[in-house]
Amino acid sequence: MKNQFAERLKEVREKRNLSMAKLAKILGWPPIMISRWERGIHLPGVEHLYLLCEVLGVTPNYLTGWED
Repeated sequence: MKNQFAERLKEVREKRNLSMAKLAKILGWPPIMISRWERGIHLPGVEHLYLLCEVLGVTPNYLTGWED
């Protein structure tokens, strides 16, 4: 079962018309990181979470499921 973070990350990324590879390139991270987060295998650390939110234009609370 996917966690809410994984589902929201994929949803927001797709709404921004970004592939996993493109998002990873923008952030300077390996694409496997995005893949693992979207599959619910791992969760990002705080620094990664905030950079991810900055690029995607959402709040950490939204992405983690604390608010809608």
